[in-house]
Amino acid sequence: MIATTKLVCATQTERGLEVEVDNFFNGHSKMTLNTTLPEFLKGFALWKEDHLPIEKAFPKLSKQEREFLLSGMISEQQNELFEPRSLTNMFFGNGDIVPGIGG
Repeated sequence: MIATTKLVCATQTERGLEVEVDNFFNGHSKMTLNTTLPEFLKGFALWKEDHLPIEKAFPKLSKQEREFLLSGMISEQQNELFEPRSLTNMFFGNGDIVPGIGG
């Protein structure tokens, strides 16, 4: 997947690394990642400069944390978008059962 984000800021906090990205979906987004600044900078260089797949560059990050770096979507937005009923709503409106699909 191609990243649609640009790194704005990364700040170490007691809870983890607060990362802010700029993306074309919804402007600025922030998420606290379970990593340290040195680990993040190393992974970021491997991902962006060495073109390593994000899964290899950030093996300790969760799927949602990696998706945030790719898309800028926070966990709640990812859950809403990737929820199975969400796709039905996106294509067919209010989630009504479509004849011949579902039960």
